[in-house]
Amino acid sequence: MATATETATARPQFGRRLLPTILDEMARTQPGREMLSMPRSDKASDGWRPITFGQFADAVNRVAALLIKRHPRPQTDDTAAIGSMLRASDEYTTRFPTLSYVGPSDVRYHIFLLACVKAGCKALLISPRNSLQAQLNLFDKTSCGALYYDVSFKDRAAVWIKGRVGMQAFEAASVAEWLGEGSTRPAPVVPYERTFEEARWDPLFVLHTSGSTGLPKPVVARAGSFATIDLSRAVPDFRGCRSIFWDTFGAGRVFSPMPLFHAAGLYVSLTSSLFFDQPFALGFPDKPLTPQTVMDAVKHANVDVVVLPPAILEEMSHMPEAVAALAKLERVTFGGGPLSQEAGNTLVGRGVRLTNIIAATEMAPLYYYRQTDPKLWNWFLINTEATCIDWRKFGESEDGTLYEQVILRKAKDPGDQAPFYVFPEATEYSTKDLYFKHPTVPNLWGYHGRSDDIIVFSNGEKLNPVSIEAAVSRLPEVKSALVVGQGYFQPALFVEPADDAAATPEEQEALIARVWPAVERANRETVAHGRIVRELVAVTRPDKPFPRAAKGTIQRFAAVKLYAEEAAALYENFGGQDGFDRDGDEDPLNGGSFVPDLSSDQALAQSLAELFRRLAGLKERGATLDVDTDFYTAGVDSLATIQAARILRKALGTATSKKLPVDAVAPRLIYANPTPNLLSSYLMREVVSGHSKQNGHTSGIDGVDPSIKIMQAQLDKYTQCLPDPAAQKQKPPARTQGQTVIVTGTTGGLGSYLLEQLQASPAVAKVICLNRTEDARERQVRGNTERGLDTALAKAEFLRADLSEPRLGLASEVYERLLAETDRIVHNAWSVNFNMSIATFEPWVRGVRYLIDLSAACARRVPIAFVSSIAAVEGWLGPEPVPERQLPDLGLPGMGYGQSKLVASLVLDEARARGGVPSAIVRVGQIAGPRSRRGEWTRREWLPTLVRSSLHLGLLPSDLGGGMAADVDWVPVEDVATLVLEVAGVLPRREGWAAGEDEDKVEGYYHGINPTAAKWALLAQGIRGFYGPGRIRGLVPLSEWVAALERSAAETGAVEDQVERNPAVKLLDFYQALVEGGTEARTYELARTVGMSPTFAKLEAVTPELMVNWCRQWGFCA
Repeated sequence: MATATETATARPQFGRRLLPTILDEMARTQPGREMLSMPRSDKASDGWRPITFGQFADAVNRVAALLIKRHPRPQTDDTAAIGSMLRASDEYTTRFPTLSYVGPSDVRYHIFLLACVKAGCKALLISPRNSLQAQLNLFDKTSCGALYYDVSFKDRAAVWIKGRVGMQAFEAASVAEWLGEGSTRPAPVVPYERTFEEARWDPLFVLHTSGSTGLPKPVVARAGSFATIDLSRAVPDFRGCRSIFWDTFGAGRVFSPMPLFHAAGLYVSLTSSLFFDQPFALGFPDKPLTPQTVMDAVKHANVDVVVLPPAILEEMSHMPEAVAALAKLERVTFGGGPLSQEAGNTLVGRGVRLTNIIAATEMAPLYYYRQTDPKLWNWFLINTEATCIDWRKFGESEDGTLYEQVILRKAKDPGDQAPFYVFPEATEYSTKDLYFKHPTVPNLWGYHGRSDDIIVFSNGEKLNPVSIEAAVSRLPEVKSALVVGQGYFQPALFVEPADDAAATPEEQEALIARVWPAVERANRETVAHGRIVRELVAVTRPDKPFPRAAKGTIQRFAAVKLYAEEAAALYENFGGQDGFDRDGDEDPLNGGSFVPDLSSDQALAQSLAELFRRLAGLKERGATLDVDTDFYTAGVDSLATIQAARILRKALGTATSKKLPVDAVAPRLIYANPTPNLLSSYLMREVVSGHSKQNGHTSGIDGVDPSIKIMQAQLDKYTQCLPDPAAQKQKPPARTQGQTVIVTGTTGGLGSYLLEQLQASPAVAKVICLNRTEDARERQVRGNTERGLDTALAKAEFLRADLSEPRLGLASEVYERLLAETDRIVHNAWSVNFNMSIATFEPWVRGVRYLIDLSAACARRVPIAFVSSIAAVEGWLGPEPVPERQLPDLGLPGMGYGQSKLVASLVLDEARARGGVPSAIVRVGQIAGPRSRRGEWTRREWLPTLVRSSLHLGLLPSDLGGGMAADVDWVPVEDVATLVLEVAGVLPRREGWAAGEDEDKVEGYYHGINPTAAKWALLAQGIRGFYGPGRIRGLVPLSEWVAALERSAAETGAVEDQVERNPAVKLLDFYQALVEGGTEARTYELARTVGMSPTFAKLEAVTPELMVNWCRQWGFCA
C-alpha cells in the first residue's frame, strides 16, 4: 500500500509520485479545485468549462470499474518479487492487457489512460491518421484485446476490427456520460494502492513512433520514466536558471492543443496538472489548430502558457495581432520541430517569452534549462555533467562542428534517466540529434538536425525518405534521388539523372514526367504528410553531382547542404514554406487535373468529397467522407487543406474563365466551411457567382434547388413513425397551476427574458432549463446580473442537454422524471448562424423531433411552443400580407437558417395533425433591446453596429433601404418573451379568446411583429439628438452612408482598434444588400396574434425615447 511519503502531501517526494496516487489525493483533499478546462462549444467566445479534481477522479473510477468488469486482469505472481530486468521485459508488459482508444482530442484520453492504470491494463493511444496496415501492426505488436472508439470513428473502427480477428470493439460513451453529468449515482471507488517501487516498471501507456522509419512502432511509457519529469521540480538551478519544465509549466494555466495520441499532448497536459499544480486548457476536439484558434484560446480560456507546434508560431509571427496576443503570456513554448530564426527573432523582439523544448516519444524530455537572455531563444542551456551526455563529434557544417548527443547510463538503476526505462539493457542511448556549440557562451548548444535519415518538418511531422528515394532510384533513367524538407512544411524531391541528357528545361520536365508515376506509387505507400507534390520535384545540375561515400551511397548531410539554395528556391516558387500561394492544376496524388462538377451545389459537393478523399488518403485508412461529414473529423489534415485550396483555385478559375486571386479559395475558407456541402454552397455562391440562379436559389441539374431536396428529405425523415394520436387523447391536459415548464436555450437574450417571466408567474412551480453547457446556471446568473434580471433562480433547474440526441442526451432517470412532471415545452434554442446550410442545421431539426417524442411520452398532453422566424417566409411574394397559417412552400426561405425553421415548423404541424401532439409556432421578427434601463440590444447585431459606425463616420442613414424605408416594426425583447408564453398557454390570453377556440388550446401560427410601426426618420432624429451634431453631422440616404462606409473600410484594414470603432465594415455586404433591395415592405397578418395576446393588443411603436435608452445602454458615447 502507498505510504504517506508517496502521496501528494505537503512534502511530496518529487520523482517518486504516481499519477493515480496524486489524483486520488487531490480529489480527497481538494475536490473542488480545477484540474483542467475544455471548450464549452465550438465557439471560443463561449469560454472554457472547468473540470475539478473531484469530477475527473470520479470519471476515472467510473471507467476503471467498467474496464475491470469487461477485461479482468489474469492472476499472476506478486510483481514486487520479480526482478527489475524481468519487469522491464515484454513478458512483464504483457501481464497488463492492452486496450486501445481513439476519438477526438478531448478529456476522454486522460480519463481512459488513468482508468486503464487503475484497472491493471495499459492504454494504447493511436493516431487516427495511420494507414490500415499501420493500425493492424500496432494492434498485433501490443496484443491489443479491445478497441474503444468515439462514435465519429465508427466506420474506421469497423475496418480495423474486421482486419484483426478476435479484438473486441466498444463505442465509448460521451464526455458527459464519463463525467457522470445528469446522473445521481455516486461514482464507484476504485483504489490504487501500489507504491512507487512496486509500480515504477508498470506500463503507464503505449504511444507509437511516427512511422517515419517504416511502420509505426509501439513505445511503452512506464511509470518510472514519466516520474522523471516530476523530478525536474527538485533539480537544482544551473547558472541561475530553472529547468525548462518547472519554469514553463509552473508559470500558470497551460493551453495544450496538441493531439492527445501524441507524446507532446499527453506529457504537457498530464504533467502540468498533476506534477506542476497548474490546470491545463484543452483545444477544440474537432477543429484544426490555426493561428485564430490560438488567439481565441488566449483571449477566452484565461491561459498564461501556450505550447504550440512551430508551424503555427511561424504563421503567427507574420500576424501583428497574433504576436500581440502571445506577448501577453508568461510563456510561449514550442517543440517537435524547428522554428525559423526570422520568426523567433520577430516574436522575442515584440516581447514574446519564447521557450524551446525538445523530446522524443521514446523518452521524457531531458533536463534543459531556460536561459534568461531572450535573444538566445534558439539555444539550449545544458548541464552536460549532470545529464551525463557524451558529445560525439559528427562532422562540419555551416554552423560549425556538429556533435551527436549520446546519453551515458549512470548506474544499473535508471534513476532520473528516462531512456533506460524504455531500453533497460542499454548502456548508452543516442538521441540521433546533432548540436553545435555557441561560439562564446559556455553550455549553450544549438540544434542542427538529425544524424539519421529522418526529416523533421516545420509542423513537427517526421519522415524517413529512404523508401521514396529507393522507389525513384530504381528507374533506369535515374542515378539517384534525394528527399529534402528539414524545417519546411512538406518534402521536396531532387532527381539525379543517369546521364547528362537532362540539361535543358524541356529535358528536365520530360524526365520529371517519366519519374512521376513512380512518385505516385510511393505517395500511396507513405504517410500523408510525406507525400510529394509535383511542383516540388526538381532535377539536379550536371555540374553538381551528389557527394558520395566510398561505397557509392549518397552522403545525405553533404548533399542536402550542397542543394540548400536550390531547395529554398523550389519552396519559394511553390509559395513559401506553407504553400499558400501556388499554381498548377495537377492533383498531388494522381498527377491529373481536377474537374469540378458545377451543375449543382450537390454535384460540386460530391466532387469535393472525392477530392478530399484522394488528398487525405482516406480510403487507404478505412475512413469515409460523405457530403455532410466534417473534413477534420474524417482525418483531413492541414497539408491536404492547403493542397485542396490550390487545386480548387486553379480548377474553378479554369471552369469560370476567371483569374482567381489567392484569397478567393484560401485554406481559411475551407476551415470555415468544413464539409463538402458547406464548401460547395460557399464556392457556388461566392466564387462561381451566379451560376444557374433562379429566384435566389442555386438550381440543380434537374432545375430543382438542392437545398429544397434536403429540406424535403429532412421533413420526410423526421415525420416518420409519429406518435399514436389516440394515446394522446386519453391523457389529462397540462396543468394550469403548479406547472412545470421546459425551456430550451435560457442563457441567451430572449431565453433570459422567458425564464424571468416564468419565474415571476404564480402559475409556474418549476422551470426546467435545458442548455448545452454544464455551467449554464453560472452563465445565467452572470447574464441576468448584466440585464438587471432575477439571479436567485429559485424555480429553475438547469440540465445539460443535447437536443440532437435521443432522450435529449439526458440520463434515463432524469428523462423519466421529466415525463412525469412536464406540462409545457417552450423551444427557443437554435443556432443563429446565417452562413450555415440547411444540411448543417439538421441536428436542430432532429431536436424538434426528439422534443415531439418527449411530449408524446409525457403523462399529460404537453404542448410545444416553437420560436420560429420570419426568415422562414422571407420569399413571400403575394400582394396580401403574410398569412398567420402554415405556408408549406419549401422555396420561401432563402438561407439555411430560415429553411431549418420552416422544416421544423412543418414537422411540428405533422406531429399535431397525425400524432396528436399539440404545438404552436411564433414567427418572430426583429427582436429589439429591452425596455428596462439595464441590459442592452446585443452590440454585434446589425443596428447597434450601424449606430457605432455612424459615430465613426459622422453620418447616420436617413432610411434603411429596401423594405424598411419608412416603417420599423421591431418588438422589445420583453414583449417577444411575453407573446411566446401567451402562445404556450403559460400566461393569460385575451378575454374572449375562448370564443370559437379552446382557452387552453395551443396551435397554429402567430407573428412576433409590432402591429404599430414607427418611422425610422423619427428614431434617427432621436439617435442624433442623443449624440449631438458634434458626433453625427447629418443624416444621409443609406446609399451615401454605405459609400462612406466603403471608403472607410479601405482605411480600416484589419487593425483591431479601428474595427472596434467602425464595426460595420464587417457587415458591409449586409448593408449593401439593404441598398440593393426592393422598396416594397413585406407586411404580416396580425389579427390572430392581436386577438389572442393582451400584450400585442396594446403594443406601441418603438419611440425615440426607447431608442435613446438603447443608445445609453450601448455606451458608445464613452
